[in-house]
Amino acid sequence: MHMRGAKIFCVALILVLCHGLAYGESTARSSPLTAEHVRLLATAYAHRFICGCAVADRPIWHGDYWEIPIDTADIARSTASIRIDRRTGEVSYPGQPSVGVGQIEQWLKERKKK
Repeated sequence: MHMRGAKIFCVALILVLCHGLAYGESTARSSPLTAEHVRLLATAYAHRFICGCAVADRPIWHGDYWEIPIDTADIARSTASIRIDRRTGEVSYPGQPSVGVGQIEQWLKERKKK
């Protein structure tokens, strides 16, 4: 029963993420990413590379980059955080591939079409 609830939660979260992007979330690198947008991007990245039911916690601004702690269903608090570089838009996590913000936004748009 716990797995079914986790799956429903993940599907609902993905739908919420896609809805936000469909209704005018800023995607331009020239404009600063907001904390809310960073959290959406980090959750999508986490779903793709870390854990299907990962959720981004509150982003922390460090001047040149955002640090986003990740909560997962398996571990109450991850020991690492997702990082989004302000200048390049690169999204990274230790041991996982680095991708651009635009690529994550494309995944979300493709996911919404399915």
